[in-house]
Amino acid sequence: MKVSKYLFIKNLVDALILPTFDSVLNMAADEKGERNPIDPRGYVIPEEGRGKPAKLLLEVVWKAMPGVIDAIDDAFLDGRVTKDEQADIVAEVEKVMSNEEKALRNLKPGPILSSIAEYYGFGLSDWLSSVRNEIAEKIAEKFIPVYGQIKAALDVLSVVSDSSNLAEAWYDFYTMEMRYEFKIEWGLKILKLSPGVLSKDNFMPALTITGIGLCPQTSAFNSPIYPVINYKDTTTGKVEEVIIRNRGSLDNSYTPNAACNEVTVYIPQEIIAQATLDSKIEVEVVFDDNIANSAQQNSSPKYLTFADGLKIDKINPDPAFTEQLVTITGVGFDTTELTNNEVYFTSENGELLKSDVLSGDNTQIKVKVPNGAVTGPVTVKVGNDEDSSSIVISESTITFTFGDNGNVIDDSFQVSIDGEIIDETTPGERKKTNTLTTEQGEHDIIITGITVPDQRATYYICFSNNVDVISGQTNGKVDFAVGTQFSKNLKIKVNNTPTSNPVGCKFFDNSVGVNSTLTID
Repeated sequence: MKVSKYLFIKNLVDALILPTFDSVLNMAADEKGERNPIDPRGYVIPEEGRGKPAKLLLEVVWKAMPGVIDAIDDAFLDGRVTKDEQADIVAEVEKVMSNEEKALRNLKPGPILSSIAEYYGFGLSDWLSSVRNEIAEKIAEKFIPVYGQIKAALDVLSVVSDSSNLAEAWYDFYTMEMRYEFKIEWGLKILKLSPGVLSKDNFMPALTITGIGLCPQTSAFNSPIYPVINYKDTTTGKVEEVIIRNRGSLDNSYTPNAACNEVTVYIPQEIIAQATLDSKIEVEVVFDDNIANSAQQNSSPKYLTFADGLKIDKINPDPAFTEQLVTITGVGFDTTELTNNEVYFTSENGELLKSDVLSGDNTQIKVKVPNGAVTGPVTVKVGNDEDSSSIVISESTITFTFGDNGNVIDDSFQVSIDGEIIDETTPGERKKTNTLTTEQGEHDIIITGITVPDQRATYYICFSNNVDVISGQTNGKVDFAVGTQFSKNLKIKVNNTPTSNPVGCKFFDNSVGVNSTLTID
């Protein structure tokens, strides 16, 4: 098991961390006219004259990733890596990369880049502070090419550089099925088909294929080489081959987006005409010997299917929060009058909550998740037709209070949650309360000093009783050096329990007495 664990760690560094940080350092080295601290073998080479030996990147950066180390140790402890342990590893790596990205966007190197630069003697901080903002933005985006949805990530990559393999590596990592050897497979992939449900009444409907490697290839004469698209009806046995020429006719057009991770094609009428309501159609993209098949690659959905009348295909986003706009796609919606499409969510006691349709056409309608909706069925009614799907409603409301708890009324603070500024106080403001809706689970809180004129920050923050403070001090008096900025990090966990007013708040109150605090419960 030790061999498997260290093989996993080595592949994590070699396949993901090394090329990602290498790409950033290459940019920095080019701008500074210096060499990249990381050599092709994965060693950090010190600056000449420092008298240090070359050191494996793994050894240099591992100390900056304690959460990742703990998650991997826990996962491999009993010889069986569970789904939850797999998710923990991914979550810890995501935190590391998120912190590095946030630091770069603020023109600062994060912990890992700092450890590399420190070992090498590389003036990364000076360089970051001198580059133009748009260059720093590109570096931050290049640094974490897949973060969240692959579509947004590959859009970023198309602007920054041709780094598709790097993006694929990150995509495979964030969606991995754990294998001890952690093999990463690159190549042509179909990830999603939209729409997934079709009507027999559609004439050559547009189909959006989302995936990897969908760019037209380039011939020796610098002209585009388009793929062949195959539509295979597994029920009737019909196969329709479309040779893409892209010369102005819809039936053989091929329209990729700028990032080439999404392409629009048109389903041939021949495959629509012969299909039955039981048909399941595989979609295949073929570049020579490189084949992507929707069924074999478990795209979402794996097959195109057909419906007669009203049928919900999907609801997006899912999960969703109350008051969030969601799109319901499918077939059979009424286009003559939006009010003829009735949408109902489910309340906690099982009652139907109606939500008005805000916009739509024959393939999609948009509604807001009503207050009081819970996880459960979403029902659409059009005349006598009715169909249901399900949605997960994520609603966790927390309340927090913060402010200056010193005996001198002079400090003001800003509170950020997961990198987003939520609220701030005015100088000397004792008590400010905010309520917001957020996801259950762990979140990072940063309290930052806006004005602290005497270099002594006196602060407090307290939360509703559905919040556990995992780490960090919720109140204190902190002296800091001139020229630096006060900040305090906390980690909280939001639980699936009813909210309350903030509890355990400790702040200075003259009514209690000089230099005294009042605890609010």
